[in-house]
Amino acid sequence: MYKKDLTYICGVKNVKNLINKPFNNQTINFLSELSRLIVQDKKNRIYPDLISFAFWIRNSRIINVKKKISNLDSKVSKGTVFHISPSNVPLNFAYSFVFGLITGNSNIIKLPNKNFQQVKIFCKIINNLFNKKEFNELRNKNSFVKYNSEISEITKNYSIQSNVRIIWGGDKTVKTVKQIDTSLKNLDIVFSDRTSIAVLNISKNIFKKKIDFARLAQNFYNDTFLMDQNACSSPHIIIWQGKEKDINKFQNFFWKSLYKLVKKKYDMPLIASMDKLDLICEDSLKYKKYIKKILNHDNFIVRVLLNDSPKDLSLLRGKFGYFYEINSNNLGSIINKLNFKFQTLSYFNIEKNDVHNLLLNNQKYAIDRVVPIGSALEMNFVWDGYDLLNILTRQITID
Repeated sequence: MYKKDLTYICGVKNVKNLINKPFNNQTINFLSELSRLIVQDKKNRIYPDLISFAFWIRNSRIINVKKKISNLDSKVSKGTVFHISPSNVPLNFAYSFVFGLITGNSNIIKLPNKNFQQVKIFCKIINNLFNKKEFNELRNKNSFVKYNSEISEITKNYSIQSNVRIIWGGDKTVKTVKQIDTSLKNLDIVFSDRTSIAVLNISKNIFKKKIDFARLAQNFYNDTFLMDQNACSSPHIIIWQGKEKDINKFQNFFWKSLYKLVKKKYDMPLIASMDKLDLICEDSLKYKKYIKKILNHDNFIVRVLLNDSPKDLSLLRGKFGYFYEINSNNLGSIINKLNFKFQTLSYFNIEKNDVHNLLLNNQKYAIDRVVPIGSALEMNFVWDGYDLLNILTRQITID
């Protein structure tokens, strides 16, 4: 039987499917304590994603989110949410868990099978909190498990139990899970394979401003290298706007600053160098007519400069610091080449309202969020166009 292949990490084996109010005091206190315990341990500071998560669930932020929700008194939870997390982003499951928890739902969370240290730290703290008397009810509503994704019988069992499935992963994973039977009223929320771009406007007067290149490089580093570009919101394509001579001058400062930072801080995986070289060879063959030149900065950063862009920009995917660059003063024409695969547009020195208007007038399903460079990885309760606080609750109407 498959039970021998299933490992319970935190919580209970069988969650109680209890209807509850979203943003109830017990849940807010739980998240506040979780945030405090993560931050207070100095050993955790070597994991910036873990610290960022702790600040994301801090009490003041959750209270502010609660204040903005309309008709909260007439909302209740959906029931049980089954979360299927990706294997390549350590704490994606934690954010998904908060989505379900804060809306009052019971949760079954499939943890990534990779042995991320952040996951171990998180689960240890969660276990300690669940053992406290004041959080015993939450313990009975939540289960963190590990199992091989190929064992479909386990996924099927949890799918039948759930009222909502939140599915994170590549297109293949999503298609496979969606073929598994669920209850008739089950709702699937799908976060499939996405990619993102960055736009930097090097306007005429840019050099009259005091540009902190070290800060800009740090922000870009956070968006990309912290997750090895595995996050769907990490940019792979950089659009430069402005005169070529100004762009070249700006790029010189920008890439030098980023290179110094990456060389100092980035622990490049052993496989990264080989993967980048493979990509260079593939791109040189596949996109030969589009490539102007390829610049390799000691393999820490690889830049593919394009004189034109292929029809399907979503195929331009880098990793471990591999970027595609396009010079274009017509952002509208670039956006017209985007498709539903594109999630985030991060920007520097442009008016976000201008981008917003371009997107609203675009007839294609592309770009769900526009954020400043440095904020690409900041999770929100609206993600991939889904308003999760509303989707994960039921509205009771009384006429």
